Amino acid sequence: MEVMLRRERFDYLISSGFAGALEKELRVGHLLVADNYSSPKLLASPELELADETTFLGRLATVPRMIESIEQREMLNKRTGAAAVDMETETIAELCAAHDLPILSLRAISDTAEEPFPAPSNVLFDLAAQKTNFARLGSYLVTHPAAFHRLNAFRQRIGIARRMLAAALDKILRANLI
Repeated sequence: MEVMLRRERFDYLISSGFAGALEKELRVGHLLVADNYSSPKLLASPELELADETTFLGRLATVPRMIESIEQREMLNKRTGAAAVDMETETIAELCAAHDLPILSLRAISDTAEEPFPAPSNVLFDLAAQKTNFARLGSYLVTHPAAFHRLNAFRQRIGIARRMLAAALDKILRANLI
């Protein structure tokens, strides 16, 4: 991203993706506009029309690894005051700040504070490879067959979050924010 920001000039950057809820009010598919990472100029844009019952303005925490347990989420929420958590926004926002590039941080909630991940994070996602290791996942499901139902339900929730995020991005990209 650093190379791209050095080579190209943009009006602003939309950082979008998924986040896990830390606040109990956030449900799967809700959208969080991270006020602690988004540029005030973009947040104040009259063209940014996301106000509805599924879109929230709040604090986003960024951590280096997936937060797996309900207890860990509660502690992170108390420590940071964040409504949700992800793993990349802080780095993206720092790069944008270094290049004086306004940023809008938008996250779709993929998992709730009460119902985190259906399997250990290292089974669900290989951080180094940036993808799921299906051999590892298959091995886990063979030894934990009850997890299959939870994993399928999680897949459906991700689909909901993806659709909500896509609809919001479509609306934002049609607007003239700056």
